[in-house]
Amino acid sequence: MRARWLTSVLVALVVALQLTVVSASRDSLPAPGRPWILAVGDSITEGWTLTPQYDGRDHTWAVQLRDALRRDGSPWDLYTLACPGETTVTYVQGGCVGRAVVPELRGRSQRDAAGEAIAQRGQWLRLIVVELGVNDYFRARTVSRDGAWIDAQLDAAAVRLDTIVTDLQRLAPGVPVIVANIYDPHGLADSWQQAVHLDAAIAAVAARHHAAVADFLHAVTRPLALPEDRCSLLDCAHHDIHPTLAGQTALEAAVAAALPRGLSPDTGPG
Repeated sequence: MRARWLTSVLVALVVALQLTVVSASRDSLPAPGRPWILAVGDSITEGWTLTPQYDGRDHTWAVQLRDALRRDGSPWDLYTLACPGETTVTYVQGGCVGRAVVPELRGRSQRDAAGEAIAQRGQWLRLIVVELGVNDYFRARTVSRDGAWIDAQLDAAAVRLDTIVTDLQRLAPGVPVIVANIYDPHGLADSWQQAVHLDAAIAAVAARHHAAVADFLHAVTRPLALPEDRCSLLDCAHHDIHPTLAGQTALEAAVAAALPRGLSPDTGPG
């Protein structure tokens, strides 16, 4: 297990980070012949958490999805270089704030790393899941309290997300794509409205690309749920907006619900 402390989060938190790196199969490019899932994203997919004595990397929604698909004996692998603090800007340009905890990036942007993986193993790639946008949301809310300005920034993030999905589909034609929307990390009236605004734009991006949507919004904020239920899914105890183990399981269920019918490790893109 790694000991990790927060380097920075786009909600204006600044702390120090210490890292002990161990290898993990999710960070290793699958061997030739192994069907695999590519997950690109930020700290939610990377597994960052403030919870003491708990390394969320071992229990992310992506790891849980891989393990669920393996239950019938299918040889699924997972590859993700998700980076804490990643935005739709840094995904392309590089320099996400949590890059120190993702040594396999080796100074590359996540976009370049994903492109190299597809170039080398695209023949066996079976699914791409894109989870980005929550840090763009934090940045917009942090720098302004003007609702119209925030919505405009969220719309701009969705345009960049559209470009990211376009790029992935160009690199891996015929591979199904799932786009995750964002959950409301704060549980306030305005934070909910702004999350819904971004999620409507994300849904439009997915529709343009004939991609499915993993509904992270309602995985965390459930109809008729008690307020305390939210804190079983997010780490309220440590003033953290990241998922608990139960929260990651809820996100995995949202991705599983969006899986394309007939997804098979044996059938590649047509």
